[in-house]
Amino acid sequence: RRENESLQEQLDESRDNISEEWQVDAAAESTGKSLRSVIEELHRENESHNERVNNRIDSDIQDPDGLLQANSADAVLESTVASFHSDTEELCRENESFHKQLNESRDSISEEQQVDAVPLTSTSSIGFDDVTTTTHYTHIPNGYRGLNWENVRVVHRSVHQGSGYEYGTVSGDYVAFINGGRPCSISSTTPFSVAGFQATAAWSMGLNVLVESFDNSGNLIGSYQTTLGDPRNGPTFIDLRREGNFECLYKLKITTSGVTNAGLGGNSGNGNFLAIGDMLVY
Repeated sequence: RRENESLQEQLDESRDNISEEWQVDAAAESTGKSLRSVIEELHRENESHNERVNNRIDSDIQDPDGLLQANSADAVLESTVASFHSDTEELCRENESFHKQLNESRDSISEEQQVDAVPLTSTSSIGFDDVTTTTHYTHIPNGYRGLNWENVRVVHRSVHQGSGYEYGTVSGDYVAFINGGRPCSISSTTPFSVAGFQATAAWSMGLNVLVESFDNSGNLIGSYQTTLGDPRNGPTFIDLRREGNFECLYKLKITTSGVTNAGLGGNSGNGNFLAIGDMLVY
């Protein structure tokens, strides 16, 4: 019985030890599972971190100068904007200059239109049809239209048909004419102005015409020179209003020179003759 009790006591102790060992093993197993779970989570986080790092590395490898390029792009954009503003300002200045020139041109055109608007048949127009009624050459007398005439004559258009005298007749049947080889002038003791006159070479092409104005002391104050074309093309209006210094003058002088035969016959060998149609004097 004593041995049986002792054996029973040892058996109970063994059971207790086994129970304690099982509890320890269970705790260890639970702890192991927990540790494995933590380790697996750490592995997952590490893999995620490594993936992000690798992606950043790949990005840096593909565009190592990304930041520099971005800064460079900003600089280029800033330069482009500055250039655009500069170009815009330049265009504005050019536009202002253009409008200024346009306005000046409009003013000039308006003045020219006003000048051209003066009709040749106005009361200031001299047509030379009331100097004589004959068809012969006739000197214009002093006092005609309140002016003095030196070496200026009139002729009927029928006297030299097919010449500049006929082609240059603007109104009526008479035309004034001068011989450039002789002094020719129109003068007055009181100031007068000459707006212009219709001019045609009588027998030649390329006739040079020099028009000069003088004050009451005989000083030259205005000068204009031009070259006439073929008489067959009709008269050329010599517009002295655009040249200036042909207002309030006391003497007007006209000189001709340098010609080429136009093949019109008549006095073509002495081709400095100039036909004057209507003249605007006021």
